[in-house]
Amino acid sequence: MAHTGGWSLLLLALFHLTFDGLRLERLGAFFQVLGANSILVYLVSAFVSWSGLAEVVFALALRNGRLAQDFVPLAGFLLQWLVFYGLWRRRIFLRV
Repeated sequence: MAHTGGWSLLLLALFHLTFDGLRLERLGAFFQVLGANSILVYLVSAFVSWSGLAEVVFALALRNGRLAQDFVPLAGFLLQWLVFYGLWRRRIFLRV
């Protein structure tokens, strides 16, 4: 348990140095898409199986095989990111 806290602090320090210290905000655009609608990401993920949806959407690319099974979670995350990128581009945010 103590290792998790240490790694979290190291990553926080790395991100703080990268985005705030070195002013490389463009590198954070990938994270900004999901962070801007983080509550909606959490809520939608409770009802949508992104990996299952990715298997349907990318059915031609995902054949039965070891590489395909490793690709499914990544494809699910990519699909999720693309959906929320579309919302981010249209400036649609869930505000509480």
